[in-house]
This record gives sequence, structure tokens and C-alpha cells, in this order.
Amino acid sequence: HRLHPYLLWSLRQTRGGSTPNVGSVTANTNGSYTVTQGSNVVTLPTSTVILNGQKGWRVGFNGGTFNAQAYQGTDVIAIGGIDANGNEFSGISGTTTPAPTQSVTFTGQSFVTQSGNAVSAPLTLSFDAENGTIENVGGNLEVSATVSGNALDGTVTYNDAEAVLGGGFYGSNEVAGAFSGNGIGGTIYGTR
Repeated sequence: HRLHPYLLWSLRQTRGGSTPNVGSVTANTNGSYTVTQGSNVVTLPTSTVILNGQKGWRVGFNGGTFNAQAYQGTDVIAIGGIDANGNEFSGISGTTTPAPTQSVTFTGQSFVTQSGNAVSAPLTLSFDAENGTIENVGGNLEVSATVSGNALDGTVTYNDAEAVLGGGFYGSNEVAGAFSGNGIGGTIYGTR
């Protein structure tokens, strides 16, 4: 279920930049967050839900009208989900660091919202330093990305829905990304 490289390039051009379909995150002083994705702005109130040690937002929980999940590390914040109007959104902000020089495995979590259902699952990401790629090992979420410097660009596929992924390497041991498109939104992250 991978996009042909030309189609991925074309989608990047129409969505704007090297991390298409992925916006930025601002942590506000009142504890809320703002995800800005082109002209779309989603403001998330202070979170009252914690899932796998990370902040989340739920209205109606599974089957609800609003589901989102954050990953906040030392140097990164990523948020993705589906807003109350059924629109997927995602954003990531942080201080990136160069990709590892050796192949390495990252273990962490994925979070996916699709049609109001929120699913979190363990995730193992394998980074191939020689080929400059990062992919998941098993699981229901397919992750396929290329690495350039400190950034990763690619796709995720969940239940036959494919979304564009943007992210990077953060701190001394983290990888994180956010994705949205085709009815899904979410985050991936891992540490080595």
C-alpha cells in the first residue's frame, strides 16, 4: 500500500512542502494546544485524558465526535486526530537532531483515529541507516518513510486508509511523527 514516489512527490507539492498534511503545534500558557495546519486551526483545551502516559482529548470516547492524542517528549510535541466536524488534523513541533549514523530500533506507541474510533497500540520502528528508511515491524499500522537529515517523510496505512506522515528525530534517542489524511489522523513515536 505504498504510494509511488512520483505520486508522493505530487501530493507533497499540492499539500505544501516537505511535510504535507502536517502542521505545527503551539503549547499555550493556559495548558491548551493549538494545531495550525495551513488555514485550518484546531484549538484543544487542557487535556483531562491520559492514555499510555500521554495527553489525549475525547468527546464521547470511541465512537465520539472528537478524538485526538499527543506525544510529548523532551524536545517534541506531536498531536493528531479527528475534530468535531470529522476532519483529520495533525501537527508536530520541536527541535530536531540528526538521524542516527547506525541502524537502530525504536520502540513506542502509535495512535490512530478513524471514523471516531481511537486505537493505540505498541509500535516498533526499524531505522535502516544505509538506505535512509524507517518502517514498522509488525502491527496493524503500516509505516513507511524516508529520512533526509533530521526529517522523515512518508506514509502510514491503517485499515486501507493512507495518510502522509511528517516528523523527525528529537533529542538523543527519540523519533516522532504526526499524520493525517483520508479519514485518519494520529501520531507515532519511539525511543531507542
